[in-house]
Amino acid sequence: MPIAIDVLDGRAFNLVTLILAVGALLLTIAGLYYARRALFPPKRRLSYYLESASPLVNASGVLPGTIEVSRNGVALSDPHLVVIWIKNTGRHAIASDLFDQGRPLEVDLHAPVVELAAADGEGSTLASGYAAVGTKITYGPELIPSGRKIIFTALVDGDPSVSLRDYFIDVQVKVAADAAINIRSVGFSAGAAIAALLVNLLQSLLS
Repeated sequence: MPIAIDVLDGRAFNLVTLILAVGALLLTIAGLYYARRALFPPKRRLSYYLESASPLVNASGVLPGTIEVSRNGVALSDPHLVVIWIKNTGRHAIASDLFDQGRPLEVDLHAPVVELAAADGEGSTLASGYAAVGTKITYGPELIPSGRKIIFTALVDGDPSVSLRDYFIDVQVKVAADAAINIRSVGFSAGAAIAALLVNLLQSLLS
């Protein structure tokens, strides 16, 4: 005599209900994410970062005697070699007309710039668009395509730090973090948390 088995009875029913609920939650999150991107497209974004600031003279007392660094016959009291970059991290190009009233981007190293060289991510020298003025590097107005990274190498006399002043229209400017948290990493973390919760619930249902 055949025996009928109701697969949606008891624990099996709870398990199926839980799986459907988690699937619906993930679909809802994905739908909200893409709907937000469609309704509120990301702004143009420029990131900057002080990659390195290396002193050219060892600390006093490390070596006997006096070490001096000079440039074009001028002695430097505290020379540092600085590498700083700016990058268009948005999805859209930053057009030259987004520099309000044609005013350039100002990267202040808070130490006199003795000499400046600049190169883009591919290593070719920029023909124009940048200059050294006092403690600042100015750049633009110039088209900055999406994904373009511009590297500045400067010799400064003093202990440098970096700040940036911009006159952009509708461009977000921010310091690039050492370990930036992006949407993908947040999504992976959320997925891992949901998976762990699901495993714990399955264990409690089957125990």
